[in-house]
Amino acid sequence: MPIFRALFAGVLSGAACAIGWAYLTHISGVDLGVLAWLIGIVVGVCVSIFVGSKVDLASGGVAALVAVLAVIGGRFAASYLQTQEEATQIRAAASTDEYLISWVAIDVQNELTKTGAELVWPEGADKEKPIGEKDFPASVWDKATSRWAAFSDNEKAEYRELADKSSELASSSLPYLTFFTNFTLLDGLWMMLALGSAFKLGSMHMRGGGGRVVVDPEGASKTLSAFYIPIPDGATDVSFDADDVEAAVVAEEEAVSAA
Repeated sequence: MPIFRALFAGVLSGAACAIGWAYLTHISGVDLGVLAWLIGIVVGVCVSIFVGSKVDLASGGVAALVAVLAVIGGRFAASYLQTQEEATQIRAAASTDEYLISWVAIDVQNELTKTGAELVWPEGADKEKPIGEKDFPASVWDKATSRWAAFSDNEKAEYRELADKSSELASSSLPYLTFFTNFTLLDGLWMMLALGSAFKLGSMHMRGGGGRVVVDPEGASKTLSAFYIPIPDGATDVSFDADDVEAAVVAEEEAVSAA
């Protein structure tokens, strides 16, 4: 059935394009949104060629849907590949004592802030997401280190378990955050162009330009059987165009169905 042929061609070409886009973005470090439009064109052309003369609005709709999904999938795959190194660093950091002491240091910092104590922050400290000694006042870090050393093994294990869960959540959410934060209005435009191009091309029959075939009259019917073109008796030079071929194919199919 044409709809299944359209789906097969669309999914195959769309998946290939999505993987290629993600890999190219990963190795180049440059997100080329215009490639989304190219995906729509490729998917539409592949659907049209594979379905052939039976293309219609349904095949165009399949091409458009697959193209949009391929664009989204390719962009997400690119985001996933781009964030794997950072995700690995987050998971590795969560297993260190410095990372765990940072959690204690945050508690100490909050306690001192409530008492009105003046805190002297190191230059360049990340106050929003402090991790490690470099991001905390010396007084806070010293107290946190002492408190960590006084913890029992069970208390330290609880901190480690909580830190592991937190790092796993943070690392697994990175691709999604990157995907949505990097999506712009221009990307939306490329996606709409991909959808439109895939629909138009996927519902349009890719016609050939015609041709001319010289045949042996005795083998004429066999030579041109693929085209279903009637060969006049004794003819050695046959010219035809795309409309002739399409009309002959339809006529042959109707004749076969009637039989």
